[in-house]
Amino acid sequence: VKKPLLETILALRTQPQLGQQLKGKLAFLRSLHYQHGRIHYRVAYEIYPRTQEIAVHYAGPRENFYRQLDRLHLKPRSSHKL
Repeated sequence: VKKPLLETILALRTQPQLGQQLKGKLAFLRSLHYQHGRIHYRVAYEIYPRTQEIAVHYAGPRENFYRQLDRLHLKPRSSHKL
């Protein structure tokens, strides 16, 4: 699982818009989907517009992914200086 996850995250270096924009209170995040074996995974990340840097906030199996992500009580950090 680690190698496919790392490969997925590294793909964001050249294609930061690859994931889907989330909606609602998590609209500041994007979700990138990938599969390893028969299990579907998600990676939630944020793009900092000024620097185009990417922060991965959470990665895990699709099952209960958004519920777990919501429990993190993340706030957008895009407006903060890096």
